[in-house]
Amino acid sequence: MNFGEAFLLFFSGALAHSFLIRILSIHTKGILYRSVLINCLGLLRYVSKHAEQHLLQVAEREETSVKIVLRYWQDMAILSLKNSTPNQIWKTLSISDWNQAMRLLSSFEHKGEDDEI
Repeated sequence: MNFGEAFLLFFSGALAHSFLIRILSIHTKGILYRSVLINCLGLLRYVSKHAEQHLLQVAEREETSVKIVLRYWQDMAILSLKNSTPNQIWKTLSISDWNQAMRLLSSFEHKGEDDEI
């Protein structure tokens, strides 16, 4: 393969990549980051609910301790997401604690339900 063929293959791949990005409407990293963060919040909520159920079944007498540990885990999960996300993207979500994150997630779920109707 000579230089001209290699350049043609590279250029056609770059064009195909940019065309596909435009078709799928993910032309900015911000949109992709936001959708990934929303999905992460959904997973964290799922894990939180199930962890609370299982911990309360195992330690019925320690309900207050379980709630404290779970609250600490939730705060650490939000801080971990914040530290792994670029500041500009995190500021667009305006999340500061677990309750705000769950409200944001609920609003996205309700918006999705309204779009399906």
